[in-house]
Amino acid sequence: MREVVVNLEGGFGTVSFGRTLSIFGRNAILKDMTLFGVGQSNMNGAAVTAGRIGRGYTYPNFNARFSYKTPNLAGFQAEIGLYDPSVDQLNSAAGILDQTDTPRFEGEVNYTTAFSGGSMNFWADALYQDLENSANASSGSATVHGWGVGAEGKYSGFALTGYYYGGQGLGRSLQFLGGTGCNALGNVCEEADNDGYYVQGTYTFSGKTKLGISYGESTEDAFGNADVVMATALRGATGFGNTTELMSRDAELSMWTVGVYHDLNSWLKLIAEYSHSKNDFGENEFTMANGTATEADTFSVGTFFFW
Repeated sequence: MREVVVNLEGGFGTVSFGRTLSIFGRNAILKDMTLFGVGQSNMNGAAVTAGRIGRGYTYPNFNARFSYKTPNLAGFQAEIGLYDPSVDQLNSAAGILDQTDTPRFEGEVNYTTAFSGGSMNFWADALYQDLENSANASSGSATVHGWGVGAEGKYSGFALTGYYYGGQGLGRSLQFLGGTGCNALGNVCEEADNDGYYVQGTYTFSGKTKLGISYGESTEDAFGNADVVMATALRGATGFGNTTELMSRDAELSMWTVGVYHDLNSWLKLIAEYSHSKNDFGENEFTMANGTATEADTFSVGTFFFW
């Protein structure tokens, strides 16, 4: 189950425990119009569509945590969470960056104000976690951290949304996937640099039909140490896939989308989307291999059920 959560609410605010969508990047994904559509297409046979994940924000995932949210104070609210820590999914099976001595820390500050015919919402979020190697207690470590800022304005059916994030070790698409690496001895570890943004404009008429257009991109810089890449290639040869291209090259992933979203009633949404996505991989700075690029066009129509 994705979500099992208990909230204790009162004048003191909200104390929450359980498993639910994490804080860092949460507002970005919940305000993304492609959440109810398809967005980025996936390879044939893949399990899910990707929306704008990795093309404007990283996927926060559903994680176990304790959190506290303040009461609403003149439009301001803050939330902090202590999370069951994550490990780098490409490295952990080899005893690399697979443990931590503390929880992961995530937080958000949010401000909302309303005016005649519209509203404004501003937020900032952040994430911090240390990673260590269990294979060698005296070996290297890495620190994953990220921050983001966003805003959304609404007026008379129009809405404009923007989000920007930056950090190190986050991973390109899924958080804690490929953003960190170590050399073969495990004593030199690095975090890749990550950043990205998206902007989105929508118009809703008759209270039921939304037209929208959005663009976003995410970038990841290659590791600066050749030994880290060599170790990654070695792990790739032992069952971790072709992680050299995933982790050693500069990469820029982008997508623009236009969509129509119509509420037929309270439980059925009709959707039509067109998206164009592009993946640019820069030159490998260690092997001097040429960069590559792939593109995809996706047109989708369908329904979304609420119950």
